[in-house]
Amino acid sequence: MLTAALLGLAVPPPSTAAVQPSDDTLWELHVHRPVKNVTEALSRLWQPASTANVLTIYVEVLKAGSMTVRNTITNAVVSNRTSYCVINAKQDTTPCFGDAIVFGVGFGGCAVLPPGSRCQYLTSLREPGNRTVSEYNYFCRSCAEGGTLCNSVTGCPHTGFMQWARGHAEQFTQHFSPPLWPPMPQWVKVDDNDDVPLLNGLWPSLYFYQYSRGFPARPRVNDTDYERALRVLSGHGPTPMLAIKLEQLEVDGWERIQEFLGAPGLDLRSHEEVVLHDEQRDKTDDYEPTEEEMREVREVIDAYDRQLYEAVPNHGRVFSVVP
Repeated sequence: MLTAALLGLAVPPPSTAAVQPSDDTLWELHVHRPVKNVTEALSRLWQPASTANVLTIYVEVLKAGSMTVRNTITNAVVSNRTSYCVINAKQDTTPCFGDAIVFGVGFGGCAVLPPGSRCQYLTSLREPGNRTVSEYNYFCRSCAEGGTLCNSVTGCPHTGFMQWARGHAEQFTQHFSPPLWPPMPQWVKVDDNDDVPLLNGLWPSLYFYQYSRGFPARPRVNDTDYERALRVLSGHGPTPMLAIKLEQLEVDGWERIQEFLGAPGLDLRSHEEVVLHDEQRDKTDDYEPTEEEMREVREVIDAYDRQLYEAVPNHGRVFSVVP
């Protein structure tokens, strides 16, 4: 098993260590701030007509093909004029009464639904080393997305690649290894003079808020965190999950997503819309890591993520019996 060899991350005093969950349901609570807004949004936008209806929450991981998945599913639903619903939690106002996928609600959203609701997660992963390079050049080096991550906290665009990688390490493990989320109160306090800009006027979750700040004073991930994240991403957590590897989409990924959604007629493959943000910007100043740097990212800085990526199976658990 890997050792917790994360570099450049401070460790909090023992008193702030994360408490082990006594129940699987604790894993998903209070991911968003405030949770009651997510509860209100989902209860307003998804009003299932039957206990057989399923809500799928797409969990976005930055620079891992999230816009490709979102646009492709949206295109397929619109083109096929199906009863399947696509919900944008931040914009839509009309409720859906059947099976649906919702974008804009993060990991943990299933926990705020009424008891007995049928909910599952879908996410996309990308080879960790390549994802880190793309993330650095896009968000830090190019100050994309309106310069959201270019500020005095991250030091971008002047931060070096290895410094960025160490400060934003193990994204998959951090995101999907509860009870790391919710974070401890000691390291989520917002400074009065905080100059980090908001994403569209708000932070979609504490995870992305912490992400923008380089995860200050965050506990190191360890073997236990890895095992938890693997359990979640493999579909063996308390809530069904399908994690699709971006590099596998063209193999059978679209078909597995359709099966997971319970909508085999969507024909996602023929409606695929690949979104390449990198083609929309000047890449002449992009940084190309050396082989030694990439080896350190993959084998040390993102070692747990690399192992997760390789271990996550190419299938997911789906609902088979109506509760």
